[in-house]
This record gives sequence, structure tokens and C-alpha cells, in this order.
Amino acid sequence: MVMRKALLGLLCLLFLVPVAARADVVPPQPAPIHAVIAFAENFNAGSVEGLDSVLSKDPGFEWRDGDAPPRDRASFLEGSGKAFAEGRGLRMEFVGEPSIQILEPGRAVAVAQVSRFSRGEDGQEKPDDQGVLILSLKLEADGLWRITSFGWAAQ
Repeated sequence: MVMRKALLGLLCLLFLVPVAARADVVPPQPAPIHAVIAFAENFNAGSVEGLDSVLSKDPGFEWRDGDAPPRDRASFLEGSGKAFAEGRGLRMEFVGEPSIQILEPGRAVAVAQVSRFSRGEDGQEKPDDQGVLILSLKLEADGLWRITSFGWAAQ
């Protein structure tokens, strides 16, 4: 019994010493993919507040939808709020995994093939279109990646 306690104590010491020695290691930064996934989840939840939290507040924010003129952050959030309020059940779904490319420290671009859906007059979900979503991302001062601009191109 004494031998077991001694062995257990020794094992605990062996596991705790490396942990204590590494206590000064900075935890890894969140990955840009987290912002991309949060964008889709908040869109699917119909949450303007959630979308607001993943978009950069940089004055140069830009949203492009096909050939339409670019719109700013406030315009995107306002338009999304109106669309969500209509109860059309807007939803997006990634086709495969989004591709993330780090351009330089603190800057990245994400490209994702996406299917978009909504509810028809009969209340049934129907596919709207499929296309490519391109997002520019920036690691901000608070340590979170946020979207600085994005565009949609239907296929």
C-alpha cells in the first residue's frame, strides 16, 4: 500500500513538473476558420448581433454580392436584419471545407463553396443558389479574427 502511494506521488510529480515549467508559454492564437464558421452559424441563426460580432469595424469594410455595387458594414447588417425578419429561413451550407490562406501575419483570406437556401411560399426549404464566398480576415487587437470584407459570386 505504501509502495502504491509512493508510486502515485512520483507519477503526479512527473506529470506536474513539465506543466509548471511551461506555464509561461503563450496559448495559440485562434485560427481564422473560427471567424468563418461563426459567420455561417450566425447567418443560419438569423442573428444580426452575431454577424456584427464577427465583422471588423474597420471603416474600409466592404460587401460585394455579384455585380451589385459594394455595400458597407451598416448596409449589410441592415439588409440582413430585414431579410431575417421576413422569416424566409435563410441558410448557407459549406460544400466541403473552406480553404484558408494566411497572406501575412494577422491577415488571411478564406474561400468557400457555399449552397444557399430559403423557405418558399409553402414553408418548405428550397435551394436558392450555389456559389463562392470569399472573405478577407484580420487578426484584431483583442486577439480575435474578424472579417474585413467579403464577396459572393453565384455559379
